[in-house]
Amino acid sequence: MIDDFLLTPTTEHEQKYLMEVFELRSRHRSLILSSQMETGEWHKKLGGGAIADAILDRAISNSYHIYIYGDSLRMKTGTANTD
Repeated sequence: MIDDFLLTPTTEHEQKYLMEVFELRSRHRSLILSSQMETGEWHKKLGGGAIADAILDRAISNSYHIYIYGDSLRMKTGTANTD
């Protein structure tokens, strides 16, 4: 599981690493991605080029999408960091 996937843009090194991880996982195992943005925003965060296409092809094809909208549960329970 990768939590908070693509909160910040990725470096070329990170993109190559993600490509390798997704390639290995897509063959035999499951991978869970949790992100605060929709998948349409991922391409830009992955550099926008051919490697972004390849990563997203592996990450999104044969996938299930679960969208959860609303206020943060941390805000409702009072545990959010307000700094």
